[in-house]
Amino acid sequence: MDPQYNNDNFAKEIWDESKRERPRISFGKFAVVLIILGLCLFGAGWVSGARGGRVYLTGGFRVVPYSSGQIEGHTAVDMTAANTIHSLAVTATSSAVQLVPTTSDRLTITSSNRGITTSETDGRLYVNVQSAGTNISFLGTPNLGVSMNVSRGNDTFLDFNFNRRSLNFRNLSSTVRVYVPESVNDIYARTRSGSIRINDVSTNEIRLHANSGSVHLSGGNHRHAHMQTSSGSVRANGHFSGNITGISNSGSVRIDDYSTSHTGNSINLEARSGSVRFYTNAPRTDFSYNLSVRSGSMRIDGNRISGRDHSGGSGSTQIDASTRSGSVQMNFGR
Repeated sequence: MDPQYNNDNFAKEIWDESKRERPRISFGKFAVVLIILGLCLFGAGWVSGARGGRVYLTGGFRVVPYSSGQIEGHTAVDMTAANTIHSLAVTATSSAVQLVPTTSDRLTITSSNRGITTSETDGRLYVNVQSAGTNISFLGTPNLGVSMNVSRGNDTFLDFNFNRRSLNFRNLSSTVRVYVPESVNDIYARTRSGSIRINDVSTNEIRLHANSGSVHLSGGNHRHAHMQTSSGSVRANGHFSGNITGISNSGSVRIDDYSTSHTGNSINLEARSGSVRFYTNAPRTDFSYNLSVRSGSMRIDGNRISGRDHSGGSGSTQIDASTRSGSVQMNFGR
């Protein structure tokens, strides 16, 4: 991490990461029973206007209905953040993460996923989102429609989720949405499987990392920004006044910078398989740059540069942009 970044220890913490007997029954017969049960639940839920439910198959037969509010967005956390929470860290196992601004002084997290835990230390809020457990879908795709799940406590349950108005099955754990007050200055978000999206939130430092999914930052003012994905694209647009990092192992990287000047910063853009684009309103004289391609072209302000490597400029902000399979394009002073 750049030595100018704040809360180094906080960021490092975020970046680190009884058997029961069951009746013997053929899988085919068991699947038929579950399908019939699911269809019955669907019919009952449709008539009653419900949004689905959960049927527990261990520890006694129990039916727990989901209300409309739970499916549309279950409130996991709702707390006052003004003058209290200045840093936010979200770690998800298999959920998409979305962060949006709020004019309220309350930090709110909504999700249909029940596996959310939070903790707060010295103004730093940690949010951990875990998957429900092993999932087997037999009506619809995983986590859509009717699915059988085995939780970490070995509870077996049947999830049944649908939306009467749209005639569509709903995903119980698709997105964790965080409503961020202005008091939060630093944001760290990481997901193993899912995308990360942040809209119109301003930060001092933001670090976004998706193992399998895209990273998309749209709007806001940011001092230092680090965006990385192992499989997916990196997209960012906004006002950037400090260091920018965009890395994709399999996908493209595109940064649209609305700032009109840069002084003494560093910009690092890397794509192993995909294109690299950097467009800025700042003049070309603010930058020096090292560009590198292995299979593709290089262009600066629309002019093609020959060769595989190119250096130029005399400005104080250094740009390093490279790709192994794809093109590199820089546009200045738009």
